[in-house]
Amino acid sequence: VKEVSAIEPIAVAPDVLALAQVVERYYRAPIGLATALALPPEPVLERSSSKSADFAPQVLRGETPEIGLIAEQTLAANAIIAALGAHQDFLLHGITGSGKTEVYVAAIRAAMARGEQSLVLVPEINLTPQWMARLATQIPGARIVALHSSLSDGERFRAWTAANEGAAD
Repeated sequence: VKEVSAIEPIAVAPDVLALAQVVERYYRAPIGLATALALPPEPVLERSSSKSADFAPQVLRGETPEIGLIAEQTLAANAIIAALGAHQDFLLHGITGSGKTEVYVAAIRAAMARGEQSLVLVPEINLTPQWMARLATQIPGARIVALHSSLSDGERFRAWTAANEGAAD
């Protein structure tokens, strides 16, 4: 048994707390855990001189033209776009290569046009570079950051901060 030496209150932004409450209700997670997961790790000073203390989101550039959507994709994208700004769940069914990514990209473009951010959840960390490259190709100039457990604490802190401060799309 260890004795508690101090308790330091933290200020949580209302939008971060709202997100944690959604996670709490939807996943039936304890509010403390949901809030802790929504906050950045403790900032860590990195000793390597090759890494800058200032973080600029990686801006990936692509050259592929926009791909048009077929009727079913347009219906799905329009439903998601109509729900921007509100919490609503969508599930796209389709085999690999059926065009689900194009629907997501259309919704991300619409959010960016409104000055909003998008969060893409990728099922495996090793798919992250592929997704980032795909988004960069289909949304040239987008400010894309990755945030996952394989990053160092400093990298995760900088990515979280960029997203939190609106420096990432």
